[in-house]
Order: sequence, then C-alpha cells, then structure tokens
Amino acid sequence: MISFVQANLLLWALFSLLINGDPDAGKKSWAVQLFHDKNIPFTQAEAENFAKKHEFNFLGQIGILEGYYLLETKVYESEDRVLVRRKAEQVEVELLNEDNVKWFEIQTPMKRSTRALNQNIDWIYDPLFSEQWHLNNDGVNGLIPGNDINIVPVWNRGINGTGVTVSVIDDGVDFNHPDLQKNY
Repeated sequence: MISFVQANLLLWALFSLLINGDPDAGKKSWAVQLFHDKNIPFTQAEAENFAKKHEFNFLGQIGILEGYYLLETKVYESEDRVLVRRKAEQVEVELLNEDNVKWFEIQTPMKRSTRALNQNIDWIYDPLFSEQWHLNNDGVNGLIPGNDINIVPVWNRGINGTGVTVSVIDDGVDFNHPDLQKNY
C-alpha cells in the first residue's frame, strides 16, 4: 500500500507533465533539513511556517527523521492563464540563502522495475558445487532453501571477482586454547 506522500508525489508528477512541456516537470518536490542554530530540529509547525513563508506546499515530515520535511513548489497561473512553477534553479538559490536549511535535495521521480534473475547453474563445472549449500541452497539435506549468499545471480551477470583481493582479518583468537595458552 502506498503512503499519502507517495500518492501525492505520483499525482503531482502526472499533473506536472500536463504543464505545457515545463522543463522542470517532475522537479517540484524537495527534501529539506531544517534546524535551528544549536542543531535543534524544526517542529512540524515551524516547518509549515517555513513552507508558507517561502511559498511551498508543506507535505509533511519524512518518515521518522526529525527536522526533515518534504516541500513542494506551488503552481501558479501566469498572465496568459498558463500554469507555471518556479524553476528548480530559483528554488536552489532561495534554499541556499536560508540559514536554517542544513541540507536539501530535489526529489526526482524515477521509474523502477524488477529484474528476473537467471538462477540457471548448468554452466558451473564443479563436482562439489551441490554440496556447497552456502553458495546455492536448494533445500537438499534438510536445509532451508534460499538460505545462502545468493551468489548465482551475481555470477550470471558476469561478476566473478577478477582483479579483486579479499582479506579476512579474524581477531577472535581463543587464547585459552591448549595450543595457544602457553604463548599468552
């Protein structure tokens, strides 16, 4: 289920596409970190006042992050009755000049898609591969299927570790072990 903020972002992204080929379409939501001088985060009421002062729509706090809020540039009707929005560059300058803004970032809608991973292991020519459950656990021998390091999809993408050096540092020495006890 999508949240209220996500639904608003989606609707506004679709709406901004209708704004006469606006080059800033979809560039209207801003994540902003608002703090007072002594690293005290803005309250929601203070953030709402900040948004009103700077002509943003206030969309709310971002998750549970104190002092982080989602703001949206407002849409105005121009003299020729065309819907317009402030340019992203104008908003950036305005936010940079504000002392209480510690950080900000424009929120750009992105298209996401899942990729089907190829789990084919026919190309692996290791006679003991089926016994290496930590690499590819198919549930044989009473183990939990999928409880492995999920390396097969990585290999299928051509990532094999060529040119990579791995170092394992284990400082968990058992100094009480009979073989080591005399040396500690």
